[in-house]
Amino acid sequence: MAFTFEKTWVGTAPVNQRCGTYSTTLADNQALMYALASSLLTANGANSWTCWGSCDGAGNKGNGDAVFRWSSGANCIWAAAGSNHSWAVFTQANINTKAAVCIDLNNANSYWASVVMSPAAGFGAANGGADGTATARPTATDEIVIVSANSWGGVNAASSARLHVFGSSDGQCTRIAICRAGVVCGFWLLDKPKNPHPAWSNPAVGMVLGTSDGSAALTIANVVRAANVKGRGAATFSMYCGTDFVYGYSGVVTNVPEFRYCGETFALDDWECSPITGLHSTTAGYKGKCGELFDLYLGSATNKIGTSFPSDRSYDAVQLGALVFPANGIVLEHTS
Repeated sequence: MAFTFEKTWVGTAPVNQRCGTYSTTLADNQALMYALASSLLTANGANSWTCWGSCDGAGNKGNGDAVFRWSSGANCIWAAAGSNHSWAVFTQANINTKAAVCIDLNNANSYWASVVMSPAAGFGAANGGADGTATARPTATDEIVIVSANSWGGVNAASSARLHVFGSSDGQCTRIAICRAGVVCGFWLLDKPKNPHPAWSNPAVGMVLGTSDGSAALTIANVVRAANVKGRGAATFSMYCGTDFVYGYSGVVTNVPEFRYCGETFALDDWECSPITGLHSTTAGYKGKCGELFDLYLGSATNKIGTSFPSDRSYDAVQLGALVFPANGIVLEHTS
């Protein structure tokens, strides 16, 4: 199967990063989180994320000063909110002028974190929220809590991982995959959606999937059978990823345009892959198709991790977990 991508994906994006040395749980998660956060600053080339402000966990902080205070993994300090801990805010003006994401290490466990998106307002007092302190992250008036003090892709063990950060050159789409031992145990999506509903002001979407034991997080169930994509209108709402093909009760592959999983038990046939054709919500006030995702495909459950498209192994695209990513001719490693 040949791929035609709508976006240009940065060929020098930070993929195939080896993070962690099987030292300790904390040190290896610090290395991974530092690599993930710092990669946002380069993943989209000239249109990469910029740091709005940060805290290094030792009381050194700044709001709106554009200083990234995590100079290494040692500055990734985890502790419960109310105690000194690290946070960092990154802005992506190509989603919306003040669109931003906050990574907050607000738990004693280094394999848990919070990820919060502001689709338009921005963080901090200057934008109507609250400034961050040494013990609490900044807030935004329109924030979407994508994950709250839970799994982000780090694990509860000394480990090593392969980190892949995929960025579109226009800055509108950023996807992150964390691989260990042949599975994707962490996945982040921070995007401007394609063809958003006309009533959706300042559209932006986020998704964070993770496991703390190193098991697979980027599964078909988590992509199409659970509403794990978050957006915001007047309030936060959740969305399913829709795809054109499902394998129904009869055992026959059925073409279902704008399919939204509604709770039935489906299994997927061994078709190669299908584009994500829609984002669908069942949240009251937002029901129906809300938009689409650029350049993202659901892969067959029978494909092994690392499957290349097209089959001549030119690596235009590679399947990692349930999804197929643009690879720009690069072999994407999935074991550490």
